[in-house]
Amino acid sequence: MKKGSKNNMIARIKENSTAMSVGSLVICVLLAGIAAINIFDPLYHHADREKIAASLACSAEILMFSAILAVAYVIFRRISSCGTPFTSENVKSMRLISLLFYINSILPNTVLCIAAGGYHVNNGNDWNTGFINTSMVIAGIVFSLVTEYFNYGTMLQQESDETV
Repeated sequence: MKKGSKNNMIARIKENSTAMSVGSLVICVLLAGIAAINIFDPLYHHADREKIAASLACSAEILMFSAILAVAYVIFRRISSCGTPFTSENVKSMRLISLLFYINSILPNTVLCIAAGGYHVNNGNDWNTGFINTSMVIAGIVFSLVTEYFNYGTMLQQESDETV
């Protein structure tokens, strides 16, 4: 690879990562605002306990996605400053995102149980009729696998840096 094309590639990575970090931060803040409105609206309207519990469970899920985007913001900021996604700090942050997906698979229903005083299983035909949201578990597994690929890329990056 030519030196100029490598520098161009790094510049594009930095530029795109800056845009992604701004997007992640904006959506993170918007989701946090939506969660706040979702929490306080039923309280303002003096809703019954079940509606408040459902609102809290929904807000917990929204806040988890906001936390995931906050970690993504940190990753993209790091990439925009150093020009490479393959750092041990980014791998640690990606592992945190995987953990947040796993937590999000049980948190909303846990909040619902605590707030409503019991858990009622939805008798629909979708996968998420139990206590654990399988979609979030699958997302956590996929993100964990991608994280391991990034870990391998980080090792290759370190070897390349040490060789040069």
